[in-house]
Amino acid sequence: LTVCAAGTSCPDCLMSIIVAREGKGAMAISNVFGSNVFDILFALGLPWFIFFLLNPGSVIKVDASDIIESATVLVLCFVLYLGCVFCSRGVLKR
Repeated sequence: LTVCAAGTSCPDCLMSIIVAREGKGAMAISNVFGSNVFDILFALGLPWFIFFLLNPGSVIKVDASDIIESATVLVLCFVLYLGCVFCSRGVLKR
């Protein structure tokens, strides 16, 4: 899975670097968020959607005992991101 994750993230990273160097920082940020949203919605959502279409009425138990820690880390990362945007006044520098 790590190799697969690296293989799908490297092109996104390279494209973000290329457009950022061209002075299109907003496009680089959009690429980062857009690719992650796409990965979450389609790479995770589509297989589950197909599974439930093929197996109606199926129930899958998910262990969510660590959800609080994961959600806390996610919120902290988002707050850090907002802090960085606020401190830089939304301007990406070279």
